[in-house]
Amino acid sequence: MTPKLLFNFLIIIFFIPLLLSCASVKNIEYRNLEVVKIDKLNLTETQLQISLSCYNPNNFGVKLQSSKLDIYLNDNIIGSSEQIQSISIPKKSSFKSPLSVRINLKKTIINLGLGLLNQEFDLKVRGIVNVKKGILVKTLPVEINKKLKLDLLK
Repeated sequence: MTPKLLFNFLIIIFFIPLLLSCASVKNIEYRNLEVVKIDKLNLTETQLQISLSCYNPNNFGVKLQSSKLDIYLNDNIIGSSEQIQSISIPKKSSFKSPLSVRINLKKTIINLGLGLLNQEFDLKVRGIVNVKKGILVKTLPVEINKKLKLDLLK
């Protein structure tokens, strides 16, 4: 290999990943969630398997490697979740992400009681997901805010 060819090869190896990492990766859109199974249910902790319906708005496929999310009710942390398995996601497609969720039942009941007083709950999910494209890994923030209203008078 000539020095010029070696130099061109090194430029390609070092600069293409740099350019690709600067490309804009859109956040995954979270659409719906369903409880698949209750693994554990007792007075202190509940363990759930849930399926989170999502959408990849990017023009390229990615691999969802891991996620770490915290769950808040009325700004108090009530649980956390971890991704069960990595998922290959095609471009511009809907997919389901299986999660294992641990909920502190005592904290949840206390916060539900506070929400009943004003008939409104703030549900928040915050954390990070790691997506991979080729050899590049990017950490994306997750922030989902839902206001749940309870109308007991109807």
